[in-house]
Amino acid sequence: MRLLLGFWSILTIAAKRLSAQRTLAAASTVGWILAVALTVSVPAYADAVYARMFLRHVARAEENADSIPLLGYLFRYSAASHTPKQWEDIQPVDAYLSHQAAETIGLPLAFLGRYVQTDPFALFPHGQTTFDVRSEPLMWASFGWISDLPSHIVIAEGRYPSETSDATQGQPVEVLVSGELATRLGFQVGETYTAFFRNERDGFEVATALPVEIVGVWYPADPDESFWFFDPSTFEERFLVAKGSFAGAIANALDDEVYVAAWYLGMDSHRVEHRSTNALIRGGLEAHQQAAMLLPGIELVNSPVGALQAYRNAKRTLMVLLYAFSLPTVGLMLAFMSLVSYLWVERHRLEVAVLRGRGATSRQVIMIALVQGLLQAGFAFPLGMFAGLRLSQLIGRARGFLDFTLPKLALDSRLTSDSLRLGALAIGLALITLLLPTREAAEETVVTYRRERARMMRSPWWRRAGLDFLLLLPAGYGLYLLRGQGSLLPVTSVLRGSPMDNP
Repeated sequence: MRLLLGFWSILTIAAKRLSAQRTLAAASTVGWILAVALTVSVPAYADAVYARMFLRHVARAEENADSIPLLGYLFRYSAASHTPKQWEDIQPVDAYLSHQAAETIGLPLAFLGRYVQTDPFALFPHGQTTFDVRSEPLMWASFGWISDLPSHIVIAEGRYPSETSDATQGQPVEVLVSGELATRLGFQVGETYTAFFRNERDGFEVATALPVEIVGVWYPADPDESFWFFDPSTFEERFLVAKGSFAGAIANALDDEVYVAAWYLGMDSHRVEHRSTNALIRGGLEAHQQAAMLLPGIELVNSPVGALQAYRNAKRTLMVLLYAFSLPTVGLMLAFMSLVSYLWVERHRLEVAVLRGRGATSRQVIMIALVQGLLQAGFAFPLGMFAGLRLSQLIGRARGFLDFTLPKLALDSRLTSDSLRLGALAIGLALITLLLPTREAAEETVVTYRRERARMMRSPWWRRAGLDFLLLLPAGYGLYLLRGQGSLLPVTSVLRGSPMDNP
C-alpha cells in the first residue's frame, strides 16, 4: 500500500507539472510527435513502395491495379521425367499441400487449385473393339480433373459430368469437352466414343479400352481470373471428368493413371513485410522439401522466392539511403527535443531543489520526470505513428522539393514491426533527453541553486552584445538571393565554373 501511495503521489506531481506549464508541455509533446513521425515514415515508405512493386512483379498486375494479388506456389509432378503414379500414391502429398503447407510457408491460404491428368489416349468412334496401330485415331487426348471447376466455367450445352465408379461393365465415363474442340472436331452432346490406352504388362504392350460419353461443352467464365493457374487453352484438348470418375472408373481401369499432377497454392499477401521475407523464403523451401519426401520427383516450378529475395535487398538499400538523407532532419529534431527538455528542467530547478530540501531523494525526482515523460509518450507515440504513416504517403506523392502534385499512388502504408520498434526508439531517445538534465538538477539543493543563480545575474557577454543575431545574416542573404535570382549562384557563374564570383 505504501508503494502504491508513493507512485500515486509521483503521478499527481507529474500531472500537475504538465498542467502548470501547458505551453512548454505542448511544445515538447509536438517535438516528440514529429520525432516519431520522421523516424517511422522512412521504413513505412520503403516497405509500402517495395511491397507494391514486389506484388506487381509476382502477380504481373496492371500498373493501375488496386487489388492485392496472391502469392502463387505451383507444385507439379510430371511422368515425362519420372514414372506415372497411381491415384493412391499422390494422396499423402495432396493432404499435405491442401492442409499443412500454408502453415509451413507462413502465410494464410487464400486459394487452392488441384489438377491431375492421365497419359494421352487414342480416341476412336464408338464400336471400335481393338486398337489398330494402322488406323488413324480421331485425336490424342487425356482425361483430366480440376478442383472447383463448376463455379468457374460456363456450360454452353449439356451438363456437368456425373461420377462413374466402374467403366469395365460398359458404363461410359462422362466427360466435358471445350467449345473450341467441339467446334473443330464436330463433337456433339450425347455422342459416345472409345478411348484406348497403351500399357505395358509383363513385357507386352496391351491396350485398355474405356467408353466415353460427351455430356457437356464448356467455356471459361473469366479466362483472366486467378483460378486458372494454367492458361485455359491448356485444357482445350482435355476430356474433363468428375473427381469420382478419375479416382473410380479411370483409376480402376488403368495401372498408373496419374501422368501429371499439379497443386497451386495462392497465399494471402497482406502479411508480407520486410522483416518476414527471410521466414517466407525459408518456409517455401521447407514446403518443397516436405512435399518431395512424400512424392519424390515433385517440383516447385513457380514461387515468389526470387522476388522475395530481390524485395528484401532492395528495401534494405532504400532504407539506408533514406535514413542517410534524413539524418540532418533527425539531428535537428533531437537538438530541438534536447533544448525543450533543458528549458523544462531549468523552469523547475527551484522546484526540484525544494523537493530535495524537504526530503525527496534523487531517485524520486527522476521518477517524477520519468512518469511525466511517459504521460507525454502516451500521447506522442500513437499520434506520431499515425503522422508517420500519413507522411510516408505524402512522400510517395512528391514530384520534387516540396512539390506533392503527383497523382495519388494509394501506397499501402501500414504499421510493421520495424515501424513500431523505431517509433519506440524515438520515444526512448526523447525520454533520455528529458532524464539526463533532470538527473543533473536532482543533485542540487536550495543552497546550491541560490548560489548558482547568484553567479548568473548577468547574461554572457556574447548574448548581451547580440552576436547570436549575426547567425541570421547568412540565412537572410541566402533568402535575398533566392528571391532575386532564383539560385544562390548566377547562371553565368555556374557556367564558368567559378563560384567565387558571387560568394
